[in-house]
Amino acid sequence: MRARRLLGITCIVTFWGTGHFLGEFYPFSPLGMFNQSTTSASRLFVRDAAGKAREIGRYEAWRCDGQLDFHPAAASTCPAVGFSAYDDIVRDWIVAHPAAADDAADREALEITRRVFRIADPTGPVDVTDCPLLRCTARRSSSSWIPRL
Repeated sequence: MRARRLLGITCIVTFWGTGHFLGEFYPFSPLGMFNQSTTSASRLFVRDAAGKAREIGRYEAWRCDGQLDFHPAAASTCPAVGFSAYDDIVRDWIVAHPAAADDAADREALEITRRVFRIADPTGPVDVTDCPLLRCTARRSSSSWIPRL
């Protein structure tokens, strides 16, 4: 019984020591990604001509002014946000649903906007900032099923 206990303790200490020695290598990791708390998050959506916020997945037949770059302009007052996999998902959706060359009917003017949620003080309120990024036109999908992007 004593040999099993010693082997178990040795394995645990070896695992823990290897994780701290090697750093961020799964499964030998001290999980440093959890050392910092996240104080901001963001989400892309579209704002229609009436100013109403809508999901990007509700639209198809996209045509945008310029490249699909979802980072705020250098002169913008929008807060900087880090990498978001959702940006790539939205870009893929728009690229996969382009407008046909002769398709101009029923498309409406939209503005792709990033909503940034920031917590400046852990006990304070959440600051919400909307940052307009790109003007596009698209047609509202006729399907009753809206994909969740």
